[in-house]
Amino acid sequence: MEELELIKNLALSSGAAGTAIVALLKNPDILKLLYQDLAQPSVKKVGDALGSVFGLAGTLMLPIKMINEKTNLLFTKRMEQYKEKINSIPDERIAEVPPEIGIPILDKLTYVQDEDIAGLYINLLAKASDKTDASKVHPYFVSAVNNLTPDEAVFIKNIYVNNIIKNNIIIPYSSLIEKQANPSGYRVKIEYLINNNYLSNLVFPNNYALYIDNLISLGFINKPEIEFIVDEGFYNDIKLQHQSLIDDWEIAIKQTGNSIELKKHKVDITETGRTFIKLVNQ
Repeated sequence: MEELELIKNLALSSGAAGTAIVALLKNPDILKLLYQDLAQPSVKKVGDALGSVFGLAGTLMLPIKMINEKTNLLFTKRMEQYKEKINSIPDERIAEVPPEIGIPILDKLTYVQDEDIAGLYINLLAKASDKTDASKVHPYFVSAVNNLTPDEAVFIKNIYVNNIIKNNIIIPYSSLIEKQANPSGYRVKIEYLINNNYLSNLVFPNNYALYIDNLISLGFINKPEIEFIVDEGFYNDIKLQHQSLIDDWEIAIKQTGNSIELKKHKVDITETGRTFIKLVNQ
């Protein structure tokens, strides 16, 4: 660890900071000092999978970031979580992670605090390390995680449990509509009423409509031309779960002479969405 201490001292000294940075960028193997047991048998798979990525560590300034003690501790924790994931992969299936996938993920793992979001990155990195799944890990998925909140990570897990495991690509929902008497027309009062199973463990469950719209913008779900499914049971469950809210709106709207109506809809989980959700949850 003498080299690491020397680098830290150089970086902290105003006159030699530039020299330290240049030295780090020219010697990416210094990362092995920062994550000390990289060459040990217990993490051989980590080295095999991330060899090319570590060789380009200077590209994301990782060695310099690791001088910070908090960053070092967090990154080491994330690498331990990743190691646990890939240790179950047989040796012959270990794939070398392409830099296009590995570099941005490792960069995120130096500062992402939320466990759910970090879990998405770690699972993508683990899948990219497995020859069975590596071809499915598109660089877009890495950038997509950057556009998710911790709650949306949980929301995606709920979709996995309620849909993907069951090979069901349909998420039914209802809209609460105000039907106007004069002039005739309608207004959407609540765009999405969904089954409460999708709201499990959300910190901000009232934000789920925003989460749905964001997943649509990411291409993970879409609204098809055929708007609803035939099975009334799904919509009856939704109505029962939200009956109190529906009653409140019915009372408020009735005073205007208008009425309410529940319209049946659905969204479909796209092929892109199914692939992403499986990768980050399995």
